[in-house]
Amino acid sequence: MLIAYYFPGGGGTRNQLFVIFNVSIRGVASTAVFAMHGFLVASAMFRVLKVNSPQRFVGVILLFLMMLYQIPLGDWMWPGIAGVGDWLSNVILTAGNRAIVLCSAVGMFILGIRVLLGKEWNQYGLEERKKAIIQEGKR
Repeated sequence: MLIAYYFPGGGGTRNQLFVIFNVSIRGVASTAVFAMHGFLVASAMFRVLKVNSPQRFVGVILLFLMMLYQIPLGDWMWPGIAGVGDWLSNVILTAGNRAIVLCSAVGMFILGIRVLLGKEWNQYGLEERKKAIIQEGKR
């Protein structure tokens, strides 16, 4: 149907085809992505909710606070959750993101030094070349 609609004489324009795509395909794709994300969150919560230590208990409490902050009924259930959720997002999560970015930068810096020093031959698929150089040195 879409092919007949798009070809000349079919009565459709390119913009109409994009509208059909956006209405039909994009909605289904976003629903599938949302379902996969929901499964990921559910499986992560199953692992996290095994409270064995005080640190995990604090993590579960923060998890529930963030979930309450994100859902539309959260403000109705607890009127002060907006301030708590904003603080958690702006302070706690920002600190975690900074730590992740800093560790990634340090790791990339170290990897760059190792590549420049010739310690990481696998990065460029040069393992065979390294073996050949070692064999030539032994002769």
